[in-house]
Amino acid sequence: MDICRYIKTNRKDSIPESLWISESEWQDLILKSKNLVHFSEWKGVEETPRFINKAVLVKEGLSLAELKLFKGNIHVYYDKTTPKLLVELSMIADNLKAYFLINESKEYPKSVIDAARKKVAKRTNQKLEEYQKKSFGGNNMWLTVKGESADLIDFFKLKIEAEKSWNEGLEDMHDYKGMFMYSFRGWVFLAGQKVDWLFSKEGIKGEAAIEEHHVDTLLEIGKQFSDVQLFMFYNRSMYFNAFYRVLNGQMLYGQYYTESYEKEYGKMPKAIKDLHDSDANTVASEWS
Repeated sequence: MDICRYIKTNRKDSIPESLWISESEWQDLILKSKNLVHFSEWKGVEETPRFINKAVLVKEGLSLAELKLFKGNIHVYYDKTTPKLLVELSMIADNLKAYFLINESKEYPKSVIDAARKKVAKRTNQKLEEYQKKSFGGNNMWLTVKGESADLIDFFKLKIEAEKSWNEGLEDMHDYKGMFMYSFRGWVFLAGQKVDWLFSKEGIKGEAAIEEHHVDTLLEIGKQFSDVQLFMFYNRSMYFNAFYRVLNGQMLYGQYYTESYEKEYGKMPKAIKDLHDSDANTVASEWS
């Protein structure tokens, strides 16, 4: 498989340099993508010229393929063709305004890609209920910060007990015993009902007052951290859905909805408009 802007009609053809995928384009996509990781980072080895244009496609913590840019063409190394792999590679090709090829002279059929998308969507819907029960995404509140856990601990003056496993942390969190902190690829996640304690203030009452204080506190956090995001979603005895993002100290966008109150901050980004819904869980998957 290849991702390229040129489909060869003859094996001896070479890709015109004007149609090359450039190194800067490839590196920019790796940095912006949630699912592409530099090969050296994934393997935990020193970055050398040999690895600089090589990346690993990662989904749900698993490596799907390795991709390497060479002379304007991205070659894909993989063990098994799966619907998830086809969908991800198709999106990478779209982002680079390139073709997704079976080989150097044949584009992957659109019908195959569409069928793969349908299979992935079906599996995603089947997993949604289980995800909301087991992850910190369903009926919960979580703070996502670009940075180091030690800096976040110091900022909020948190007292950290002995480390627990992922499952133990989630169980305690959903049992209202505390917050759950997890670091992953430069992000720190603080999740659980007690995350609200980080935003509490004596004398603050009512939905509007509480929401305003969330924004004020996020802007304060944004003075120290470059990317700060807060998500809330409840749909049990009451309903509310909220998400905010403070980028480089400025409120990029925020939205807060309950059964009796709603408020928006900033202009809705196109990436959020294009999502199939504005559920905090869906927005979180786009932002972080």
